[in-house]
Amino acid sequence: MRYVSDFFKLLLFRWHPKTRFEEDGTVECTNIIMANGLYHIDGSHFCGLCGLREKGKIQCKHPVSGNKKLCPLRFHATCARQAGLEVSNAHPDVDMALMCFHHSRCDFAFRAMLEDMIEFEKQRGGNDLSRTGGSMTLDCATNIFNSGIRVIRCLGWAWQWSTWWVYYGDNWEPLLEPGQSEATMSNEELKIVESTPASRRADARKCRLAVFGAALRNREYDTKEGDDGTALHNALRAVFSTQSLVGPLGKAEIEFFVEWLGRIYRSKSPLMGLGDDKMPVSDCWAMRSPVYHRDQTPKFELGTRTLPGKQSLKNSVVFEKEVIETDDYFVDDEEIPLNMLLSPKKRKKGSESSSQKKPTSSKSAAKKPGPKAGPKKDLTLDSSIPKKRGPGRPPAKLSPPADSPTLDAPIPKKRGPGRPLGYSPKKKKSGRKPGPQSDPKKELTLDDPIPKKDRKAGQQPDLKKEPTLDDPIPKKRGPGRPKKNP
Repeated sequence: MRYVSDFFKLLLFRWHPKTRFEEDGTVECTNIIMANGLYHIDGSHFCGLCGLREKGKIQCKHPVSGNKKLCPLRFHATCARQAGLEVSNAHPDVDMALMCFHHSRCDFAFRAMLEDMIEFEKQRGGNDLSRTGGSMTLDCATNIFNSGIRVIRCLGWAWQWSTWWVYYGDNWEPLLEPGQSEATMSNEELKIVESTPASRRADARKCRLAVFGAALRNREYDTKEGDDGTALHNALRAVFSTQSLVGPLGKAEIEFFVEWLGRIYRSKSPLMGLGDDKMPVSDCWAMRSPVYHRDQTPKFELGTRTLPGKQSLKNSVVFEKEVIETDDYFVDDEEIPLNMLLSPKKRKKGSESSSQKKPTSSKSAAKKPGPKAGPKKDLTLDSSIPKKRGPGRPPAKLSPPADSPTLDAPIPKKRGPGRPLGYSPKKKKSGRKPGPQSDPKKELTLDDPIPKKDRKAGQQPDLKKEPTLDDPIPKKRGPGRPKKNP
């Protein structure tokens, strides 16, 4: 286990863009490890496949938004490699490329894996597999077996990438023979199958692709005797009869894949990554976790869902009867933008889906007429993603009127409640007697008496006035200082 762990660490250091190898052979990883040396700097992000936040993750290196940002999906390098995503150092534009399902090159599409596997058989038995009755060399069997392990390993993650396939489709391109020109060939000759997200959703539910991937991951076909034969072959036959996923295959080609993949599954090779050899995933539900459904049930387990291929089918019947089960595809015919897969909005409490809304009464419909709903269209990759409306321009600043208060104006004081009704203040009684009031318009003369209220302490009485007993006694002035003799 120590060597396996060291290999995983070396794989991370080799593909992470923030690490580098020094000349002495050491790895500089201070840019992805936190200061405590225990956790990675991207520990808050989910792995897009296993749903775990621990360990180092690598962001999809495909540029988006005018080459300014990268695709937001992140993966463990080992998870991406086992699920069939592009983890390659041979990318023409990116060094040490790790791409998500939508941005991987055509060589890493699931349909391309099938073409690589059956190519060895076509070299032996012809393009129509009409000469397959002869003996097979050991090299041919080994090549088919190793290619089949890659296919089974990818199907073991179908419980996760089936949602991406429904939304985006795949990046498969026709495999041209020497001398063929794509411009002069029709879609039938190129084996191109047109599909839309709505049709792919119907196909994924019909062949039960996500449920089949969960059953393979946990080796559910080993629990009862005979399930690894009849039930497994029925489920494989349904998957390889879905043309939008695998292309238009003939009956001989379908039986080739069913027989060989059944043998590879029963070999119990640890290279498939199934059963006890499967990759660990997050076993605890969390908000926006990529490994749980909307109803918080795990995608990677069957749970209450039935095992694909267990229904008894009539002759020439490939697909099972319609089974209603939980999946992570878009709801009914509701149009969901393609970028909503990466950052789904949090659902408000008490909101209802389109399939659970109660029909409005005729009275309420008459009161609140809404816009007429047009015909619903299937979501396609060519359809434009609706842009979010911005906040708009800020409101114009209006000049305040002349009478309006400004910041420099004093803050007006709040008026109190006032005196109660019927209140009359009582005048205070003073000990002085009211004296004669002088007329302010009349000019004063020397003969006018000085009013008592106007006299101050130390004020001299008028000499022309006859003295009375109340007047102070005037002091006589002395001779003063003698003059100095010169």
